[in-house]
Amino acid sequence: MYYFWRKRKAGIHQLVSETKRQGEPLPLGGMYKELIRYALPLSFVGLAIPLYQLIDMFTYSSALETYGFTGQEAESAFGIFARTSHSVILIPVAVATAMSVNIIPAITRSNTNGDRDEMNAYMTKCFYIILFFTVPAMAGLMILSTPAFATLFGMDDYILGGQILQMYAPAAVLFSLFAVTAAMLQGMNKQKQAIMGLVIGLVIKLSLTYVLTVLFGVGGAIVATLLGYSTAIVYNVVSIRKATNYEVNQLKRPALKVALITVVMVVAVAIVQAGGQHVFDASTQLGMVSILAFGVVTGGLLYFVLAVRTGLAADVLGDRFTLLRK
Repeated sequence: MYYFWRKRKAGIHQLVSETKRQGEPLPLGGMYKELIRYALPLSFVGLAIPLYQLIDMFTYSSALETYGFTGQEAESAFGIFARTSHSVILIPVAVATAMSVNIIPAITRSNTNGDRDEMNAYMTKCFYIILFFTVPAMAGLMILSTPAFATLFGMDDYILGGQILQMYAPAAVLFSLFAVTAAMLQGMNKQKQAIMGLVIGLVIKLSLTYVLTVLFGVGGAIVATLLGYSTAIVYNVVSIRKATNYEVNQLKRPALKVALITVVMVVAVAIVQAGGQHVFDASTQLGMVSILAFGVVTGGLLYFVLAVRTGLAADVLGDRFTLLRK
Protein backbone atom coordinates (compact mmCIF):
# COMPACT_ATOMS: atom_id res chain seq x y z
CA MET A 1 0.00 0.00 0.00
CA TYR A 2 2.86 2.37 0.80
CA TYR A 3 4.37 1.70 -2.64
CA PHE A 4 1.11 2.54 -4.46
CA TRP A 5 0.60 5.62 -2.28
CA ARG A 6 4.07 6.92 -3.13
CA LYS A 7 3.50 6.18 -6.81
CA ARG A 8 0.18 8.07 -6.93
CA LYS A 9 0.96 10.76 -4.35
CA ALA A 10 1.38 13.57 -6.92
CA GLY A 11 -1.91 12.74 -8.65
CA ILE A 12 -3.77 12.56 -5.33
CA HIS A 13 -2.49 15.97 -4.24
CA GLN A 14 -3.47 17.43 -7.61
CA LEU A 15 -7.03 16.06 -7.29
CA VAL A 16 -7.28 17.51 -3.78
CA SER A 17 -6.11 20.93 -4.95
CA GLU A 18 -8.60 20.92 -7.83
CA THR A 19 -11.54 19.85 -5.68
CA LYS A 20 -14.00 22.61 -4.95
CA ARG A 21 -15.32 22.65 -1.43
CA GLN A 22 -19.03 23.18 -0.94
CA GLY A 23 -20.15 24.80 2.29
CA GLU A 24 -18.24 24.84 5.55
CA PRO A 25 -15.64 22.11 6.09
CA LEU A 26 -16.84 19.36 8.45
CA PRO A 27 -14.81 19.30 11.68
CA LEU A 28 -12.97 16.10 12.61
CA GLY A 29 -15.29 15.43 15.55
CA GLY A 30 -18.32 15.76 13.29
CA MET A 31 -16.77 13.36 10.79
CA TYR A 32 -16.24 10.71 13.47
CA LYS A 33 -19.77 11.21 14.80
CA GLU A 34 -21.23 10.80 11.32
CA LEU A 35 -19.11 7.71 10.70
CA ILE A 36 -20.20 6.07 13.95
CA ARG A 37 -23.84 6.95 13.30
CA TYR A 38 -23.76 4.98 10.04
CA ALA A 39 -21.26 2.26 10.94
CA LEU A 40 -22.77 0.99 14.20
CA PRO A 41 -26.22 0.15 12.78
CA LEU A 42 -24.58 -1.49 9.76
CA SER A 43 -22.38 -3.64 11.99
CA PHE A 44 -25.24 -4.49 14.35
CA VAL A 45 -27.53 -5.67 11.56
CA GLY A 46 -24.65 -7.69 10.12
CA LEU A 47 -24.54 -9.65 13.38
CA ALA A 48 -28.07 -11.02 12.91
CA ILE A 49 -27.09 -14.62 12.15
CA PRO A 50 -24.48 -14.87 14.98
CA LEU A 51 -26.98 -13.41 17.46
CA TYR A 52 -29.62 -15.96 16.46
CA GLN A 53 -27.03 -18.72 16.83
CA LEU A 54 -26.02 -17.37 20.23
CA ILE A 55 -29.59 -17.88 21.44
CA ASP A 56 -29.51 -21.47 20.15
CA MET A 57 -26.19 -22.08 21.90
CA PHE A 58 -27.67 -21.35 25.32
CA THR A 59 -31.10 -22.96 24.86
CA TYR A 60 -31.09 -25.72 22.23
CA SER A 61 -29.24 -28.56 23.96
CA SER A 62 -30.97 -28.14 27.33
CA ALA A 63 -34.38 -27.95 25.64
CA LEU A 64 -33.68 -31.16 23.71
CA GLU A 65 -32.72 -32.92 26.95
CA THR A 66 -36.04 -31.81 28.43
CA TYR A 67 -37.73 -33.15 25.30
CA GLY A 68 -36.14 -36.58 25.93
CA PHE A 69 -32.74 -36.59 24.20
CA THR A 70 -29.64 -37.77 26.01
CA GLY A 71 -26.85 -35.25 26.48
CA GLN A 72 -24.80 -36.77 23.66
CA GLU A 73 -27.78 -36.87 21.29
CA ALA A 74 -28.60 -33.24 22.08
CA GLU A 75 -25.02 -32.12 21.41
CA SER A 76 -24.96 -34.06 18.14
CA ALA A 77 -28.26 -32.49 17.01
CA PHE A 78 -27.00 -29.03 17.94
CA GLY A 79 -23.82 -29.57 15.93
CA ILE A 80 -25.83 -30.62 12.88
CA PHE A 81 -28.22 -27.69 13.21
CA ALA A 82 -25.83 -24.87 14.11
CA ARG A 83 -22.75 -25.85 12.12
CA THR A 84 -23.09 -28.40 9.33
CA SER A 85 -26.60 -27.63 8.05
CA HIS A 86 -26.13 -23.91 8.62
CA SER A 87 -23.01 -23.86 6.44
CA VAL A 88 -24.95 -25.46 3.57
CA ILE A 89 -27.79 -22.95 3.89
CA LEU A 90 -25.37 -20.05 3.62
CA ILE A 91 -24.16 -21.09 0.13
CA PRO A 92 -27.23 -19.87 -1.84
CA VAL A 93 -27.63 -17.00 0.62
CA ALA A 94 -24.12 -15.74 -0.19
CA VAL A 95 -24.71 -15.90 -3.95
CA ALA A 96 -28.11 -14.19 -3.94
CA THR A 97 -27.18 -11.54 -1.37
CA ALA A 98 -23.93 -10.67 -3.13
CA MET A 99 -25.71 -10.13 -6.45
CA SER A 100 -28.58 -8.11 -4.99
CA VAL A 101 -26.62 -5.97 -2.51
CA ASN A 102 -24.59 -4.59 -5.43
CA ILE A 103 -27.73 -2.62 -6.34
CA ILE A 104 -27.96 -0.97 -2.89
CA PRO A 105 -25.61 1.96 -3.80
CA ALA A 106 -27.89 2.75 -6.74
CA ILE A 107 -30.87 2.77 -4.36
CA THR A 108 -28.99 5.16 -2.06
CA ARG A 109 -28.16 7.46 -4.99
CA SER A 110 -31.78 7.49 -6.18
CA ASN A 111 -32.98 8.27 -2.65
CA THR A 112 -30.48 11.12 -2.35
CA ASN A 113 -31.59 12.53 -5.71
CA GLY A 114 -35.25 12.19 -4.75
CA ASP A 115 -36.01 9.91 -7.72
CA ARG A 116 -38.58 7.55 -6.17
CA ASP A 117 -39.49 5.81 -9.43
CA GLU A 118 -35.89 4.84 -10.13
CA MET A 119 -35.40 3.74 -6.51
CA ASN A 120 -38.50 1.53 -6.62
CA ALA A 121 -37.26 -0.03 -9.87
CA TYR A 122 -33.94 -0.89 -8.23
CA MET A 123 -35.67 -2.36 -5.18
CA THR A 124 -37.85 -4.50 -7.42
CA LYS A 125 -34.70 -5.75 -9.15
CA CYS A 126 -33.22 -6.73 -5.78
CA PHE A 127 -36.30 -8.73 -4.84
CA TYR A 128 -36.35 -10.41 -8.26
CA ILE A 129 -32.77 -11.60 -7.82
CA ILE A 130 -33.41 -12.93 -4.31
CA LEU A 131 -36.47 -14.91 -5.42
CA PHE A 132 -34.82 -16.16 -8.61
CA PHE A 133 -31.86 -17.73 -6.82
CA THR A 134 -32.97 -18.66 -3.32
CA VAL A 135 -36.43 -20.18 -3.93
CA PRO A 136 -35.19 -23.00 -6.24
CA ALA A 137 -32.14 -23.48 -4.00
CA MET A 138 -34.44 -23.87 -1.00
CA ALA A 139 -36.66 -26.34 -2.81
CA GLY A 140 -33.67 -28.33 -4.07
CA LEU A 141 -32.19 -28.57 -0.58
CA MET A 142 -35.50 -29.75 0.82
CA ILE A 143 -35.81 -32.53 -1.76
CA LEU A 144 -32.14 -33.55 -1.78
CA SER A 145 -31.42 -32.87 1.90
CA THR A 146 -30.37 -36.42 2.82
CA PRO A 147 -28.00 -37.09 -0.11
CA ALA A 148 -26.64 -33.53 0.22
CA PHE A 149 -25.84 -34.01 3.90
CA ALA A 150 -24.34 -37.47 3.34
CA THR A 151 -22.22 -36.19 0.45
CA LEU A 152 -20.81 -33.21 2.34
CA PHE A 153 -20.48 -34.60 5.88
CA GLY A 154 -20.39 -38.39 5.60
CA MET A 155 -22.79 -41.12 6.64
CA ASP A 156 -22.65 -40.46 10.40
CA ASP A 157 -26.07 -39.24 11.56
CA TYR A 158 -26.98 -38.56 7.93
CA ILE A 159 -30.67 -39.35 8.48
CA LEU A 160 -31.02 -36.81 11.31
CA GLY A 161 -28.82 -34.41 9.34
CA GLY A 162 -31.06 -34.73 6.31
CA GLN A 163 -34.16 -34.06 8.39
CA ILE A 164 -32.68 -30.95 9.99
CA LEU A 165 -31.39 -29.64 6.65
CA GLN A 166 -34.81 -30.18 5.09
CA MET A 167 -36.54 -28.19 7.83
CA TYR A 168 -33.87 -25.49 7.82
CA ALA A 169 -33.79 -24.95 4.03
CA PRO A 170 -36.47 -22.18 3.99
CA ALA A 171 -34.07 -20.05 6.02
CA ALA A 172 -32.06 -19.50 2.81
CA VAL A 173 -34.84 -17.27 1.46
CA LEU A 174 -35.40 -15.48 4.77
CA PHE A 175 -31.71 -14.79 5.46
CA SER A 176 -31.36 -13.16 2.04
CA LEU A 177 -34.55 -11.12 2.28
CA PHE A 178 -33.67 -9.82 5.73
CA ALA A 179 -30.16 -8.79 4.70
CA VAL A 180 -31.40 -7.00 1.59
CA THR A 181 -34.37 -5.23 3.21
CA ALA A 182 -32.17 -4.07 6.10
CA ALA A 183 -29.61 -2.77 3.59
CA MET A 184 -32.37 -0.93 1.72
CA LEU A 185 -33.48 0.79 4.91
CA GLN A 186 -29.92 1.83 5.67
CA GLY A 187 -29.55 3.12 2.13
CA MET A 188 -32.59 5.33 2.79
CA ASN A 189 -31.04 6.61 6.02
CA LYS A 190 -33.54 4.58 8.07
CA GLN A 191 -31.03 2.94 10.43
CA LYS A 192 -33.44 2.96 13.39
CA GLN A 193 -36.00 0.91 11.48
CA ALA A 194 -33.33 -1.59 10.38
CA ILE A 195 -32.20 -2.11 13.97
CA MET A 196 -35.78 -2.29 15.22
CA GLY A 197 -36.52 -5.07 12.72
CA LEU A 198 -33.53 -7.03 14.00
CA VAL A 199 -34.53 -6.51 17.64
CA ILE A 200 -38.11 -7.63 16.99
CA GLY A 201 -36.88 -10.81 15.31
CA LEU A 202 -34.44 -11.54 18.14
CA VAL A 203 -37.14 -11.08 20.78
CA ILE A 204 -39.39 -13.58 18.99
CA LYS A 205 -36.49 -16.01 18.57
CA LEU A 206 -35.53 -15.73 22.24
CA SER A 207 -39.14 -16.11 23.40
CA LEU A 208 -39.96 -19.19 21.33
CA THR A 209 -36.79 -21.27 20.95
CA TYR A 210 -36.87 -23.12 24.25
CA VAL A 211 -40.65 -23.60 24.32
CA LEU A 212 -40.91 -24.88 20.74
CA THR A 213 -37.90 -27.17 21.12
CA VAL A 214 -39.37 -28.74 24.26
CA LEU A 215 -42.67 -29.26 22.42
CA PHE A 216 -41.44 -30.37 18.98
CA GLY A 217 -37.84 -31.51 19.38
CA VAL A 218 -35.11 -30.71 16.86
CA GLY A 219 -37.40 -28.64 14.65
CA GLY A 220 -38.50 -26.26 17.40
CA ALA A 221 -35.48 -23.96 17.24
CA ILE A 222 -35.69 -23.94 13.45
CA VAL A 223 -39.33 -22.83 13.56
CA ALA A 224 -38.38 -20.10 16.06
CA THR A 225 -35.64 -18.88 13.71
CA LEU A 226 -38.00 -18.84 10.73
CA LEU A 227 -40.67 -16.96 12.70
CA GLY A 228 -38.14 -14.42 13.98
CA TYR A 229 -36.77 -13.68 10.53
CA SER A 230 -40.22 -13.61 8.93
CA THR A 231 -41.46 -11.05 11.44
CA ALA A 232 -38.36 -8.91 10.98
CA ILE A 233 -38.78 -9.02 7.18
CA VAL A 234 -42.43 -7.99 7.41
CA TYR A 235 -41.46 -5.06 9.64
CA ASN A 236 -38.69 -4.04 7.22
CA VAL A 237 -40.96 -4.21 4.18
CA VAL A 238 -43.68 -2.18 5.94
CA SER A 239 -41.04 0.41 6.86
CA ILE A 240 -39.81 0.53 3.26
CA ARG A 241 -43.36 0.94 2.00
CA LYS A 242 -44.05 3.80 4.41
CA ALA A 243 -40.85 5.57 3.39
CA THR A 244 -41.19 5.13 -0.39
CA ASN A 245 -44.82 4.12 -1.15
CA TYR A 246 -43.35 0.95 -2.66
CA GLU A 247 -46.02 -1.36 -4.12
CA VAL A 248 -45.32 -4.91 -2.97
CA ASN A 249 -48.08 -6.23 -5.25
CA GLN A 250 -45.82 -5.83 -8.29
CA LEU A 251 -43.80 -8.80 -6.98
CA LYS A 252 -46.76 -11.18 -7.24
CA ARG A 253 -46.30 -12.03 -10.91
CA PRO A 254 -42.56 -12.85 -10.82
CA ALA A 255 -42.99 -14.65 -7.48
CA LEU A 256 -45.76 -16.79 -8.96
CA LYS A 257 -43.62 -17.53 -12.02
CA VAL A 258 -40.67 -18.57 -9.84
CA ALA A 259 -42.98 -20.75 -7.73
CA LEU A 260 -44.49 -22.54 -10.73
CA ILE A 261 -41.11 -23.24 -12.35
CA THR A 262 -39.78 -24.43 -9.00
CA VAL A 263 -42.70 -26.85 -8.60
CA VAL A 264 -41.93 -28.38 -12.00
CA MET A 265 -38.26 -28.62 -11.03
CA VAL A 266 -39.10 -30.28 -7.70
CA VAL A 267 -41.27 -32.94 -9.38
CA ALA A 268 -38.47 -33.76 -11.84
CA VAL A 269 -35.82 -33.92 -9.10
CA ALA A 270 -38.05 -36.12 -6.93
CA ILE A 271 -38.47 -38.56 -9.82
CA VAL A 272 -34.72 -38.59 -10.49
CA GLN A 273 -33.99 -39.14 -6.80
CA ALA A 274 -36.47 -42.01 -6.55
CA GLY A 275 -34.94 -43.64 -9.61
CA GLY A 276 -31.42 -43.05 -8.33
CA GLN A 277 -32.20 -44.91 -5.10
CA HIS A 278 -32.95 -48.01 -7.19
CA VAL A 279 -29.88 -47.63 -9.40
CA PHE A 280 -27.27 -46.60 -6.80
CA ASP A 281 -26.55 -47.97 -3.34
CA ALA A 282 -28.03 -45.35 -1.04
CA SER A 283 -26.32 -46.91 1.99
CA THR A 284 -22.91 -45.69 0.81
CA GLN A 285 -21.53 -42.20 0.44
CA LEU A 286 -20.63 -42.84 -3.21
CA GLY A 287 -24.24 -43.76 -3.92
CA MET A 288 -25.43 -40.58 -2.21
CA VAL A 289 -22.97 -38.51 -4.23
CA SER A 290 -24.34 -40.02 -7.46
CA ILE A 291 -27.96 -39.38 -6.47
CA LEU A 292 -27.13 -35.80 -5.51
CA ALA A 293 -25.20 -35.15 -8.73
CA PHE A 294 -28.00 -36.38 -11.00
CA GLY A 295 -30.60 -34.48 -8.97
CA VAL A 296 -28.67 -31.19 -9.02
CA VAL A 297 -27.91 -31.41 -12.75
CA THR A 298 -31.52 -32.28 -13.60
CA GLY A 299 -33.00 -29.56 -11.40
CA GLY A 300 -30.49 -26.89 -12.40
CA LEU A 301 -30.83 -27.46 -16.14
CA LEU A 302 -34.61 -27.69 -16.04
CA TYR A 303 -34.96 -24.53 -13.96
CA PHE A 304 -32.59 -22.64 -16.26
CA VAL A 305 -34.36 -23.75 -19.43
CA LEU A 306 -37.82 -22.93 -18.09
CA ALA A 307 -36.62 -19.59 -16.71
CA VAL A 308 -35.24 -18.65 -20.13
CA ARG A 309 -38.24 -19.89 -22.09
CA THR A 310 -40.76 -18.08 -19.88
CA GLY A 311 -38.79 -14.83 -19.93
CA LEU A 312 -38.08 -14.94 -16.20
CA ALA A 313 -34.31 -15.00 -16.72
CA ALA A 314 -34.49 -11.93 -18.96
CA ASP A 315 -36.59 -10.07 -16.39
CA VAL A 316 -34.08 -10.79 -13.63
CA LEU A 317 -30.70 -10.90 -15.35
CA GLY A 318 -31.24 -8.70 -18.39
CA ASP A 319 -31.71 -9.02 -22.13
CA ARG A 320 -28.72 -11.32 -22.60
CA PHE A 321 -31.14 -14.30 -22.45
CA THR A 322 -33.59 -12.95 -25.04
CA LEU A 323 -31.95 -14.81 -27.92
CA LEU A 324 -32.04 -18.12 -26.01
CA ARG A 325 -35.76 -17.60 -25.44
CA LYS A 326 -36.31 -17.61 -29.21
